Amino acid sequence: MINYNHFIEEFTQGKCHSFEEFQRIAKQFGLFFEKINGEMILGYQGRGEVDQVCYEFYRYFFPETKLQVKNFNLIAKIHEVHFQFVLEQVNEVYQKYNLPPRYDRTLSIRENAVLLLNTLKIKTAIRKEDLEFIQYILKY
Repeated sequence: MINYNHFIEEFTQGKCHSFEEFQRIAKQFGLFFEKINGEMILGYQGRGEVDQVCYEFYRYFFPETKLQVKNFNLIAKIHEVHFQFVLEQVNEVYQKYNLPPRYDRTLSIRENAVLLLNTLKIKTAIRKEDLEFIQYILKY
């Protein structure tokens, strides 16, 4: 199964070690996360300009950022890090089966998961955690 805590640690550069901890910090900024229709949605219940709040939340983890409020998008940043995280996870699965990394950036995450599944299913029995990871991606 995908390790969400590992993703959170990577996104926050080790400042949070769990999604619960990440949510507690977000709450201090008036932000919260809800799972709706299988997707994680960012919500806001604070005062002030939401773009500024999202930027300040990001700066909490990355105070050295050169980004400015006007060109910053928290959702895009989370998706960018998540995409990179999934790419690394897919390549790790390939390597577990003694296959070269094969993630194709011209394909969607979903198409890469199908490629991974098709490659593994004709080679060997697939580990349970790897099947769960592929299922996670296919739901994504």
